[in-house]
Amino acid sequence: MNANYIDTCAMYRRQVWEQNGGYDQTRLEDWDFWLGALEHGWKFVYIPEIFFEYRQSQGSRHTRRVESHTREFIAKKHAMLYREAWESLEAERRSIRKTFGNLCRLLNLRLKDKLRGSNGRSS
Repeated sequence: MNANYIDTCAMYRRQVWEQNGGYDQTRLEDWDFWLGALEHGWKFVYIPEIFFEYRQSQGSRHTRRVESHTREFIAKKHAMLYREAWESLEAERRSIRKTFGNLCRLLNLRLKDKLRGSNGRSS
């Protein structure tokens, strides 16, 4: 969702096109098209075979970086999708943080037990 990484020669079902209503005529962005497909519940699969050969020239649309107004358009149009992704990442971050805290406490307890055990043996 951070960038449009789906190639221009991607294959998809006609139903994807119909559910999305084709490309948004205000931008004709395929990135917008793919996010719309994601919002409709479609899954993406990478097939590691060559089915198509594609050439890019130095000044082509695909070699230029995405302009900020395009990113803004995408973020506004698909705000709920980005919000859901952010909330999921935030929940994952909280879970990792809590797990890390629990792990640190467990390691501290084990270290204290080990130190107590080695001190008791030397007496």
